[in-house]
Amino acid sequence: MKTYELIDWLARGAGPTESDPALRRLAPLLLGGIALAALLALSSHEAVLTSLWAEPAYWFKLGLAAAATLLGLGFALALGRPLTAAHRLRAPRRTLGLGLGLVFGIGAVGLLLAPPGQLPQVWLGHSWWYCPLAVLGCAMPALAMGLWVLRGLGPTRLRAAGAAAGLLAGGCGALGYALVCNEISLAFVATWYVLGIAAVSGLGALLGPRLLRW
Repeated sequence: MKTYELIDWLARGAGPTESDPALRRLAPLLLGGIALAALLALSSHEAVLTSLWAEPAYWFKLGLAAAATLLGLGFALALGRPLTAAHRLRAPRRTLGLGLGLVFGIGAVGLLLAPPGQLPQVWLGHSWWYCPLAVLGCAMPALAMGLWVLRGLGPTRLRAAGAAAGLLAGGCGALGYALVCNEISLAFVATWYVLGIAAVSGLGALLGPRLLRW
């Protein structure tokens, strides 16, 4: 039997290529994390009035939270493998930098457009101290699930993988809290939502070396 005939014979029984196992495991986490975050938020707060849907800040919250969730998923997919090639992280890192620049730029515009004498109110709102804690609390189920899923995938960069799980979970938590948050300032969202998501990512980075070791 010639070489090309052997290759052809072996390929006949190969079947279709399996989908990415990391994506297969992380996709249910994404949906479950968002659902649990929304459930936690709505169980303790009233949903925002439909009149607030016309406010740009409402959609800014949802867009920021969704972007953080998807970016966390991208990092988790790259870092969930035993050996992560550097080129797999280039696109997520570039997207993170551009995204933060865009978010802070929008927040700065919100501050520049603030009426005279109302700058502190526009920036702090009435729940600046509570918002990051609420995002953190709503994100806890997703963070626990994310660390559990990543541990099963066998990552080797444990702190970075934990931070990725935290970024994904922070986005889920922010999505849930956005459903009940009635702040309408772009500067508020750009500051305190980002801080809350960053806190969850930081917590994931702290827990990663302890919980992801295999």
